[in-house]
Amino acid sequence: IKMASYVAWEPINTGMIELSVKADLYAPPTHEDMFLRWWLRFKHHVLKSSIYDNYVVSRLVEYIHNPENINVELLFIHLTDVDEHGHGYGFGSQPYLDQIKIMDSQIATILKAIEEAGWNDDSLIMMTTDHGGVGKGHGGSSDQEVNVFLAVRGVGIEPNSKIESDVKNMDCAALALYALGKDIPEWFDAKLPTEFLRSS
Repeated sequence: IKMASYVAWEPINTGMIELSVKADLYAPPTHEDMFLRWWLRFKHHVLKSSIYDNYVVSRLVEYIHNPENINVELLFIHLTDVDEHGHGYGFGSQPYLDQIKIMDSQIATILKAIEEAGWNDDSLIMMTTDHGGVGKGHGGSSDQEVNVFLAVRGVGIEPNSKIESDVKNMDCAALALYALGKDIPEWFDAKLPTEFLRSS
């Protein structure tokens, strides 16, 4: 299947995705020209300016609108500026909440591009985060750190349904396989959350 991964945090593409997997990959620190890469790193690490997400969204919209990519079946997107604001100013702080509003508009831009490309009719869109936070960090076992949201819309999803059971991040893998029409291996730890699936 044709896959793509557009991420703000480059280790996802360079260390988490298997090297044998053929996919279109993008991360600002590795895919822009040399001067821009230097400028992005300087702004990010020295000036502490959130800028990576803007480049991810901009390049992603170009990718979605490119007719050569009409057959993409799996698209992974990662934005990082909300997390950066959590670590820099504190999770739940005003700058953190302000950055969530900015990300909301970025998500709207991505969804608009998906609609304009004609992908809406056969797409399943999942949105979640990998962790919460307390103070300026995470890694503990508090509810604020380990409980996160999962929003799902699209093909096979019952509109306005709610998830009442315990769903784990890894269950997104089972849901992705289901949406792609692939078998979920018996050995998978991930389980398919069925309560919000549309009954056929």
